[in-house]
Amino acid sequence: MMRRLSVSNLNAQRFKYMPFLGEWKRILGELERTGCWIIYGKEKNGKSTFALKLAKSLAKIEPVLYISAEEGTGSSYTKAVARAGITECDRNFHSWPFVSIADLRQEMKENRKCERIIFIDNLTVYTDIKAEDIIALIRDFPRTLFIFIAHEDDKGEPQGSPAVRAKQMAYAIFHVKGLAAFATVRGTGGERIDIDKDTADLVHGERKLTIDS
Repeated sequence: MMRRLSVSNLNAQRFKYMPFLGEWKRILGELERTGCWIIYGKEKNGKSTFALKLAKSLAKIEPVLYISAEEGTGSSYTKAVARAGITECDRNFHSWPFVSIADLRQEMKENRKCERIIFIDNLTVYTDIKAEDIIALIRDFPRTLFIFIAHEDDKGEPQGSPAVRAKQMAYAIFHVKGLAAFATVRGTGGERIDIDKDTADLVHGERKLTIDS
């Protein structure tokens, strides 16, 4: 039977937050270092570029594993990593090509040094998983932050039931369009983070924040 928590129990809990600074802290506030976030948008709007830049920033906090499931880790991905400003000096940034969720789970169970910030780019490739698998992944690895990337459907929502469930559970949602990411954090939302300043200014107007800030 699940334990009931009193108000005292709730207040006694201790949480770990991402130590963001400057504009990142203003926009994202105090985000826990566990659970899940989601980045989604239509193709060729900057999802992976934004995700890689975010990964570079988070790798300053602790090791990051970026699973390039859709693109792989070949030439185009390597060039994208370089364009995002990730260099050999970013020793906490690690990449994997496609890996099944089952194999990922095994790695996380058996490898004590497995990264606790994991990007999965993107969920559309995982045609064999269901929404319940997203819940199970987050439940079974409560000390890990999963950041899912997904395509956008014709209704402006993440494509596929696993991505929809990830959005429902996410503490932070980044909707990428016109080379800008619109960040929504539980209780707040609407902040714009430019991925490419010139293009984003043309599409959306005055710049709010560049991803390099």
